[in-house]
Amino acid sequence: EYGGWDKGEIKLATGKWTGLLCRSCGGTLHAQTQLKIQYLPAATWLTSPPATIASTLTFLDRSLLATVRPQQLLHLRFTKENDEIGHFHCSFREMCGSFNHYSQWVASEIVRREKVSERAQVVVQLLKVASHLHRQLNMHAFFAFISGLSFSSITRLHRTWSKVPKKYRERLERYRQLVGMEGNFRAYESIVQGEAKETYVPLLMLVTKRLTAVEENSPTLQADGLINFSKLRLLDKLVDEVVGGREVTTTSLPELVLYFQKASVFDEKELHRRSLLLEPRVK
Repeated sequence: EYGGWDKGEIKLATGKWTGLLCRSCGGTLHAQTQLKIQYLPAATWLTSPPATIASTLTFLDRSLLATVRPQQLLHLRFTKENDEIGHFHCSFREMCGSFNHYSQWVASEIVRREKVSERAQVVVQLLKVASHLHRQLNMHAFFAFISGLSFSSITRLHRTWSKVPKKYRERLERYRQLVGMEGNFRAYESIVQGEAKETYVPLLMLVTKRLTAVEENSPTLQADGLINFSKLRLLDKLVDEVVGGREVTTTSLPELVLYFQKASVFDEKELHRRSLLLEPRVK
């Protein structure tokens, strides 16, 4: 899935760890202290402290984000399957893809449970994790979690939501307002405004949207043959929001790191099928 891995040693702010190196981009991704760990039981993530789960996800995202290079973001290369820089796409494309993976994982964990009470418990735990992602300014994972909780296959589970305490349902509604696209993501901008880029994980879907708009709507050379420096300054600002300046200082549990690497998810069709089996439509 990631182009293959090689065992290697990496240095993080927390010390030297044994980890995996992505063959495709040469970047250090998803470090863990014990490669022999295979799987983490689902019950373990459910009973782990929400702050620890959020820290682990932030660790994964920061590790991957630290490998992104400017070349991956310029000239809309992130939209192309292959071009002259080929392997440079690995980390940024994978980072963008992790948004959908997180969202599908959130929804999958809910519909895996047959009992209403267990599904409600999962929803509460996921919202607690989302709260910590928000506090840690991991906007990438935070938006993905709220997206997963808003899938139609999840929102239609009325019996499940009736068992979720009111304060958590109200919290979700507040979070949905934060992740809304109103005013060109005004709420998101208000969260990260004034924050040093080293302190937060940006919402990459918004970065790619803005990069695309700048590249497609502003020529690099103007009609008079002069360079469009306004465009270049905009590109520099957007690239700078993503690239460089981040140390992987977030603590994480190795078992959780590997669990999220290997976590299986259901596609949209399977999510819908399981949702209907759990709570059939009322005739």
